[in-house]
Amino acid sequence: IGNIILPHRAVFGPMAGFTDAPCRRLMAQHGAGFTVSEMVSSRALVYGDHKTVSLLKAEPNGAPYGVQIFGEVPEIMGEATAAIEQYEFDFVDINMGKLMLDPDRCGRIVEQVVANTKRPVTVKMRKGWDADHITAVECAKACEQAGAALIAVHARTREQMYTPGIDPEIIARVKDAVRVPVLGNGDIHSAEDAVEMM
Repeated sequence: IGNIILPHRAVFGPMAGFTDAPCRRLMAQHGAGFTVSEMVSSRALVYGDHKTVSLLKAEPNGAPYGVQIFGEVPEIMGEATAAIEQYEFDFVDINMGKLMLDPDRCGRIVEQVVANTKRPVTVKMRKGWDADHITAVECAKACEQAGAALIAVHARTREQMYTPGIDPEIIARVKDAVRVPVLGNGDIHSAEDAVEMM
């Protein structure tokens, strides 16, 4: 991922309310290829909200560590990235879950984030917005073109949230459409599930 070489392809993605520093440390100890912070609001970072900043705190744990930010305004996402550049972490991850109706905006957000950091920028997206708007391939292409170094695909639409089961085919379609590494995300409940995803 950019200048980061992962030890292997099994990584630990961000989960709101769950992936705090102790959880990330535990996963790194169990061999996670990287860990990611909980999702952090770009507006809160720009306004210097201390509670939000505390979510980012890295504790050296032996695995590359990414900070995940979200927001819908490209310029504010860029400002938020600049505001956290002083902290210790290895890459910036953008949560695009709510932006799947607008591939062009996804690309502009990546552009702004890339322009405000020296670190690799990764993207987590969904399959699309709903059954009528399956946009992962278009969004992934826009993000890659804007400088994203990795795309993670949670293979459900925004409307589906966490049920029913994921659609592995959309991950394969994204993988075929871009040159950067692609991560499959969703429904990993066991080591066997992770192996099957790979």
